[in-house]
Amino acid sequence: MKHQAALPKINATAIAVRSCFENNEAPEHSVSSKLEVQSTQAKELAPIPHAAAQFNDLPGCAFVRQPTVLALFACSKASLWRWVKSGRLPAPKRLGLRVSAWNVGQLRACLENLQTSGQADSTEGGK
Repeated sequence: MKHQAALPKINATAIAVRSCFENNEAPEHSVSSKLEVQSTQAKELAPIPHAAAQFNDLPGCAFVRQPTVLALFACSKASLWRWVKSGRLPAPKRLGLRVSAWNVGQLRACLENLQTSGQADSTEGGK
């Protein structure tokens, strides 16, 4: 039986206390409030993939991976695949055994369709 080196376990409390000491703050008695603030900040500051930020500059024949599509459509992984299955989004192209990517031209067309259908829905609702 092989023995693996035990890696130190770092939990959220240890990270919060460590950040207090790095910022020369006294650790709070209740670290949970600090953890809530940190988790909220982490959710708000999720990085935007480079391809999503530069999406308008990409040629229509380019391909983008899942994180970019998630950022473009502001949805979860589950919603993304549910939309692909229902036909709301185009299916990705398999580029390898474990690599799938979406065509930029197809995604642009899908975004335009969603935008125009959203405008049509809003004008119909106002009648």
